[in-house]
Amino acid sequence: MSKYKIRKRKLLEFLNDKKTPPLKFGDIVVMLDVQPNEKDQLQGMLNEAVREGSLEVSKRGLYRPSQKPVELKGTYMATKGEFGFIRPEEEGTDDFFVPPGKNLGAMNGDTVIYKRDTGDTAIVVKIVNHAIVSFTGVVTSLYGQKYVDPLVTKTKGVFVVTEEDAPKVNKNDLVRVEIIKYTVDYTEVRVLERVGNVGDPKAVVDSIISDFGIKREFPNQVHAQIKTMLSQTDGFEDEGRTDFRSLHTVTIDGSDAKDLDDAISLEMSEGGNYKLYVHIADVSDYVTKGTPLDKEALRRGT
Repeated sequence: MSKYKIRKRKLLEFLNDKKTPPLKFGDIVVMLDVQPNEKDQLQGMLNEAVREGSLEVSKRGLYRPSQKPVELKGTYMATKGEFGFIRPEEEGTDDFFVPPGKNLGAMNGDTVIYKRDTGDTAIVVKIVNHAIVSFTGVVTSLYGQKYVDPLVTKTKGVFVVTEEDAPKVNKNDLVRVEIIKYTVDYTEVRVLERVGNVGDPKAVVDSIISDFGIKREFPNQVHAQIKTMLSQTDGFEDEGRTDFRSLHTVTIDGSDAKDLDDAISLEMSEGGNYKLYVHIADVSDYVTKGTPLDKEALRRGT
């Protein structure tokens, strides 16, 4: 937390103290021993607090705690647990902690109206806009009712399949659904398509990629860079490296793995001992900073 935010917090704690009467700017300067070169910053903090609604100023110039509830706008960020955080709309403001049961059913990315609670906590009082309108999940069943459990853990809630679509899906089906009704207690969804079965790894991975909006296609500049890289494999031993490409190398990966970044080789010496080679991909030697491939990896990274 910056020094400015710490000072502002202490200022608000002082003015919100029940023992502190309404004060004019000059009185605050004296009581907090504000130095001449700090007065402009103090005035800025007071003006900011008035705009935010945490303080109010009378016609006589007296500053005091706001007498009406303060409601602010921000983005709700869900977690794997039952709690969450709110990122305020105003830049430079710290996130607020939302305790379990205080999010009004908000989901990850929703735009919400919130009010400050004690300390650094906040309570969601209204959901302005829902960020998630469709997602992929697994069909479950309980007491004859069909539900969908989202694959992305940050998509929180109880998602009930409509009566019309319930007969069309079975337990463990992987489905893409659209939210058609939001309530505090549950969310109603209709089935857009059956993607596959939860036991199919490829279908699960494809669904998660889709939910995160990750593009499968790569820019032409990336393809061009890769072609150039493949033509530059010869001569790397001149950089203080040793060429071990003649060794029989094995990777411990599944048949459908794409990220082959380490491998091993094993040789028997004349004395009957074994020599183990461990090969690690030196990505940074090929993907240098600022190149199309580096930028694309950064854009896709979590």
